[in-house]
Amino acid sequence: YTHSEQFCAKKPLTGTITYVVHSDKTATLQLRLQNLSVRNKLVGVEWQQTRTEGGSHGTYGYTIASFRSSADGRSQQSTLRFFRAPYAHGLGIVLDTGPHARTIGALARC
Repeated sequence: YTHSEQFCAKKPLTGTITYVVHSDKTATLQLRLQNLSVRNKLVGVEWQQTRTEGGSHGTYGYTIASFRSSADGRSQQSTLRFFRAPYAHGLGIVLDTGPHARTIGALARC
């Protein structure tokens, strides 16, 4: 996706995740989250978007990145691993602790 977007945390999380697209079309995430319920854990970043192909509608998500939480429940930017850029604008972001794991937070477009 070729446009920057910012997502704001829903309580009890606070802060933002910003999807940043640079002039050379490379992209990354800027993490500024606090109050994560997991400490010193790997956190998955799942991009939520609208399903439009094949005539079906609704939302679905896929993992685009991961990061580690700190001992005090903050996101650690230096641990970000950005796997892939999304291919459509985001409706929101879901944070989880891995495949088939529990959701630990959500963010919506600001």
